[in-house]
Parts: sequence; structure tokens; C-alpha cells
Amino acid sequence: MNKKGQIIIIDDDLQDLDWLAEVFNELEITNEILYFSSGHKAFEFFKDNNSKIFLILSDIVMMNLDGLKLREMLYEHMDVSFKNIPYIFFTTYAEKKFLELASVDSKQGYFVKPRNYDTLKDMIKTILNYWNHAESLSSYDHK
Repeated sequence: MNKKGQIIIIDDDLQDLDWLAEVFNELEITNEILYFSSGHKAFEFFKDNNSKIFLILSDIVMMNLDGLKLREMLYEHMDVSFKNIPYIFFTTYAEKKFLELASVDSKQGYFVKPRNYDTLKDMIKTILNYWNHAESLSSYDHK
């Protein structure tokens, strides 16, 4: 986990992407933030760029390639160091079946998107704060 690395946002809801862009701008996050509107576009990016990533926020329910399948594909095709990157589900769905599926390989976070901007901002701030203070073995590779 490279704490100065990129923050990757994957969501096919363009309104949610706009809101998240506003939140990251207001929070004055210095990490590079990359937005992907589909799982396929994100997968293509990840094939060449897994070493510079801080964390991934991914929707679950997306057209063609959902967040669960995307994470599964990434874990199958990427090297072991990729598994040190927090893959956090950030979705509109607060359903037990999604939480169970998201917990199969690892559970780095499952958050339900709030519909209130200030709550969204607080949630993103909390997520970033947590992971900025978390330690991992790969953290020592970047110090």
C-alpha cells in the first residue's frame, strides 16, 4: 500500500463520480485520483499500474463487469503485492447477499453510499484517515 499513491474510483453512476470528485476536491486530497466509469476500463488500467495505488473504491453493481467480479479478476491476474492495496466496496446496496459476497476473499471495507453530501464527505474522510494510519508490509517499501 503506497499511501502517496493513486486513489482509484470505479463507478458507472456518473452523478456519484461527480459527487466524489467534489468531495475529494473539498478535502484537498493530494493523491492523484483516477475515475473509471466501468469495470473493464479499470481492469485495463490495473494491468499496467498496480504499484502506484493507495486504495480502490469500487461500486458493486455495474453494467457488464461488476465490482465483485472485477476484484476476483484482479486477484487472479495481479501479483501478490496487489492484495496489499485496500479494495473497498462503496455501493448503494445494503443487502446481506452483497456483503457476504464481498467478504469471500477479504474484507477491507463495505460502505453504503449516503445520499447526503455532508455525510458522504465525512465517510470519505473517515475511510482515508483509517487507511492513512493503517500499516502493511508494503508500507515499508515506500518509506
